[in-house]
Amino acid sequence: MSKRTRKRQIMKAKLMSLPPYQRKRYKALNIIANAICSCGISINELSKSKKHHSVTNRKRWK
Repeated sequence: MSKRTRKRQIMKAKLMSLPPYQRKRYKALNIIANAICSCGISINELSKSKKHHSVTNRKRWK
């Protein structure tokens, strides 16, 4: 199983454990966080060049 599907499964499990009204809020926050992460704009990476950000991100988020 690839890391991405595993991550998604964990997220789904977390969502299912929350009550529905919290679920929506949590999901929205997660979408925003994922969007920021996938752009490679974590605060300490703003100064770095964004050439190989996917590789550095993979190592960082283990």
